[in-house]
Amino acid sequence: MLKKLITLLLWTGSLAPVLAQLPNEALTEAWPSSVVSPGTLWLRVGQFGFLRNNEYFGSVASGETFFGYQISPTLRYHAHARFWVEAGVQLIQDFGQEGFREIAPVLRLQYRLDSLQIILGSLQAHYAHRLIEPLYAFEQGLRRRLEQGLQFRYQRGAWQADLWVDWQQAVNEARDRPEIIFGGLVSALQLVQRPSFRLGWPLQATIRHVGGQDLAIPIAQSNQFHLATGFQADWRFGGHRFWKGLRTENYWVMASDSPTNRPEGGANGQGWYANLEAQTSWLRVLLSYWQAKDYRSDTGGELFGSFSRLRPAVYVPERKLLWVRLLRDFAPTLTCV
Repeated sequence: MLKKLITLLLWTGSLAPVLAQLPNEALTEAWPSSVVSPGTLWLRVGQFGFLRNNEYFGSVASGETFFGYQISPTLRYHAHARFWVEAGVQLIQDFGQEGFREIAPVLRLQYRLDSLQIILGSLQAHYAHRLIEPLYAFEQGLRRRLEQGLQFRYQRGAWQADLWVDWQQAVNEARDRPEIIFGGLVSALQLVQRPSFRLGWPLQATIRHVGGQDLAIPIAQSNQFHLATGFQADWRFGGHRFWKGLRTENYWVMASDSPTNRPEGGANGQGWYANLEAQTSWLRVLLSYWQAKDYRSDTGGELFGSFSRLRPAVYVPERKLLWVRLLRDFAPTLTCV
């Protein structure tokens, strides 16, 4: 017999025009963080509706629209206080298209040991990694929701880290497609933690491998490595009615691409990514600046790169971009009748 009744959890997410390193808890999976008694069974229905319209008229990036929803019903069973298994299905529907774009199984084995979580199977992925946009485009979570592989998540005191490997594609029997592996490390260390001021040191690194041995047809192979580090500072203005806080995040970003037979060759680039956010009682104003030279990332935002993915002949050596964004969070209310 189960020790508790099945509990229904509803997880909803909304999509915001976020490019900087902002809190995206509403876009990640939510599960109880406390230790759960063995024999407990949970039913979660994850629903993620999205609308994103990119209108670009330059030569580097092309405009595109994402409009639809993702739904993921799963069962989670706690075989032990520190070990549980989760199984279900992931469905993605794009409005204007017939049927589902993706129907994929969800299977996750998770073990928790104090401050460490080990996940095998479907990872806590995408926006949960908290990668900055030059390393990981926001649209990646709309194109391909699931990540499959191995993950280690650690959080204790002033330090938290996320280490994972996502096996995106394996070589098939015909050997006419390459293997694609994407992995990374995201670390954040709080150097100063005060009620009115916090200072942190972020470190992010990713690697994307495209290749394989004895492939039947010539395929462009590459190994892309990216590194980003800098500092984060957050000021809180307690007691002020209008001004609530000021936040800045600044990164130096390095990219190294080592292709074996890509026609346009490789690139070793670097850039600076600066963000300044003013938080008020009714609106947040975010100013972001990006300056880079010879930067390439197949997983990052298209606007950040010097090389166009759709037009191989397009090459813009230096990129200088400025964003001004107005952000506001709306907390939904749920009433049960």
